[in-house]
Amino acid sequence: MLRMRRDRAVTDPRASCTGSPERLMHRIDDLLVQPGTTLREALAAMSRGARNILLLVDGSGTLRRTVTDGDLRRLLLDGTALEATLDVLPERRPWTVVDGTGPEAVIA
Repeated sequence: MLRMRRDRAVTDPRASCTGSPERLMHRIDDLLVQPGTTLREALAAMSRGARNILLLVDGSGTLRRTVTDGDLRRLLLDGTALEATLDVLPERRPWTVVDGTGPEAVIA
């Protein structure tokens, strides 16, 4: 499982995000949510981060799955309350790669 390590996100010179390390860390923090986050909070986080994706992490920072605007929309259309937590999402193992994996291996 991928762990969202703040020190790695800040110091990795190969990171595709531009800007200062503090700004990069702020961007990542805007995308992180916990299983106990409500749908309302997730929608607000998505709006604040100006992205259509969130990263659902557990208490140790392990990536559990991604949460897209479509995931939240489907829950709402199915009648899930805004105060329900992201625990209602089905488990979906994220695809990850280890540091140093080349582009050819990633798309293979």
